[in-house]
Amino acid sequence: EIIIMDFNAANVWSMIKNFVKLIRYTKADIVHFHFGAFSHNYFILPRLLGVKKIYRTIHSTPFNSSKISIYSKIRYKLMNMFHDRLLPVSESIKEDVLKVIHNDKKISMRYLGTFINELTEDEKTIDKENAVVNICCIAFHQPVKGIDILLKAIHQLKYKYNFKAFKLTQIGGGYDDYKQELEKQCEQLNIQEEVIWYGLTDNVPSVLA
Repeated sequence: EIIIMDFNAANVWSMIKNFVKLIRYTKADIVHFHFGAFSHNYFILPRLLGVKKIYRTIHSTPFNSSKISIYSKIRYKLMNMFHDRLLPVSESIKEDVLKVIHNDKKISMRYLGTFINELTEDEKTIDKENAVVNICCIAFHQPVKGIDILLKAIHQLKYKYNFKAFKLTQIGGGYDDYKQELEKQCEQLNIQEEVIWYGLTDNVPSVLA
């Protein structure tokens, strides 16, 4: 059963009320947080409601600069106290979290990925002499994802290293204002012919194939 509830409401108390109602209705043994304001600020709630296990996947580098704020230090120390497992999706994220909690007893690496079983052996083989080299990036259009850095790399491929037959397929969406900035960057770098903005899709393996 899939239950969808709105945890982005402006009223904090309605979010808490919805969450309490959800836990009591499902009699949940496990809560697995990912991201969002609610999961960052109210992760203690499941413990107060008697939930047995609480996990958190950490999808992005948690700190924006080398100087970590006191608020961030307190929050991640509390996260370490109230979660049974912290699941960073990369080594760099793990290193950042360890700057604050200083032990890895509750940390388990969980790399993100996608199944590529749909690829046939022929599709895995590249004709290096004649093929168009296809580069694929799967990410929401957020500054933290580093798509702007990828576009600069594409510019170098084209103009510094003289690669001619290649395409970048960018799968993702959201954050329309930033997407417009990325498209403008493409024009400034003169690589708009090399970049395909694919948009959102739930069928990534078939696109990769």
